Amino acid sequence: MAKLRVLCLHGYGQAGQALRGKSGALRSESKKLAEWTFVDAPHVITAEQLEARREATGREIGGSGDPCDDLPRTWWNFSDVHHYDHISLDASIETIEEIALKEGPFDGVLGFSQGACFAAMLASRQAQGSLSPDLNFKFVALFSGFLPRDIVMRKEIEDYGVIDLPSFHCFGATDAIITKEQSLEVLFEG
Repeated sequence: MAKLRVLCLHGYGQAGQALRGKSGALRSESKKLAEWTFVDAPHVITAEQLEARREATGREIGGSGDPCDDLPRTWWNFSDVHHYDHISLDASIETIEEIALKEGPFDGVLGFSQGACFAAMLASRQAQGSLSPDLNFKFVALFSGFLPRDIVMRKEIEDYGVIDLPSFHCFGATDAIITKEQSLEVLFEG
């Protein structure tokens, strides 16, 4: 039996290597079943953006803690929590489509935090037929996922309705950053 191929999307302020490091136990337990491809978001976060985000949220952005990690990255830029830069988001989708063309196909997509939100957006766009045919996920796994806070992006997912794709959702009942309630909003019907 061929191994499942899973595309992995990191959270805000991280890079693929940070998520790879944090998922060691999962990768170890599933090494006979799955291959994991960790990718970097195309947008590097500047020191000014990190400081503005820290001031807006009151929390530090942290990667793996390893000073050798790549620069902190994001799947989209935003002017505030509720307004995403759609040009940077479209660039991230193009990046994922290029990765799928070169390194795919992928059976599923796994995302953590902002990467989980992005994975949900990709799943919604796949269901709507607006992604490259090189992206044809059979499942999605969301760790600390949430619906987009941007009204346009959120409406795109909510207006489509049921996303008929098997999904796995993992969240912390006491997570203060991505609450249980936020993670429950993004449950799929598949």
